Amino acid sequence: MFLKEAFAEAREASVRPRDFFGRKPEAESWVAPAKRLAFWAFVAGLLDSLVVGMGVSDRPGGVLLNILTPVLFPFFGLAAGAVATLLLHAAWKVMGGKAVLAASWRIAAAVSFTMPLDVLTGELGVMSLLPAALRYWLLAVAAREVHGLARWKAWTVTGALGLLHVVAVAMF
Repeated sequence: MFLKEAFAEAREASVRPRDFFGRKPEAESWVAPAKRLAFWAFVAGLLDSLVVGMGVSDRPGGVLLNILTPVLFPFFGLAAGAVATLLLHAAWKVMGGKAVLAASWRIAAAVSFTMPLDVLTGELGVMSLLPAALRYWLLAVAAREVHGLARWKAWTVTGALGLLHVVAVAMF
């Protein structure tokens, strides 16, 4: 049942994001979004192990690291999701966002389905920015629908974050 819901949520968030974020519940436990985020991080870790194992990537690491990646990715994903939630929530609040921190956590979990896409496109140069572009677009929609920000404010925040992402990828 969980898998069906996770994939249905990812599909709806990517196909009809305004409807999806517009009707996200105000009250949802912190656990359900954490499970979704950890699941997508696990999928990303599993895909990463397959990509490295098939020799598509030239990343260093041994067999043990390749085996541990799917186990460790959910923990790193939850930690990164928590940090991203706090930073996004602070930025949205500064811009006049109305939603509570739990709503920002649900947004971070909802866009986490893009993590496996990051792994799949990671070796494709500029194409690796496509999942990030999708993620920032979804964040802009969520800023409007969940936090009630004006369009220009939502795009200012996510545009700045997207620009930082592009600069970071270009530097490394």
